Amino acid sequence: MNRTELPRTIIEIRKSRQLTVAEAAKSLGLHNDMLLKYEREPQEIPLSVADRILRFYEISSMDQIKV
Repeated sequence: MNRTELPRTIIEIRKSRQLTVAEAAKSLGLHNDMLLKYEREPQEIPLSVADRILRFYEISSMDQIKV
């Protein structure tokens, strides 16, 4: 997948940065199972967690994440 191709899923973004679920979850301050839930169901992400995800993955807008 081309890095400029948008939008991408949270899973695709995490994998493109070669992060495991455990590494990403720890950096986001989440339990592994919660990160997996949000990756599967991004529409369920609370605003506070969405903000952390945007900052961590250096994404400018949730519009860049495929739901």
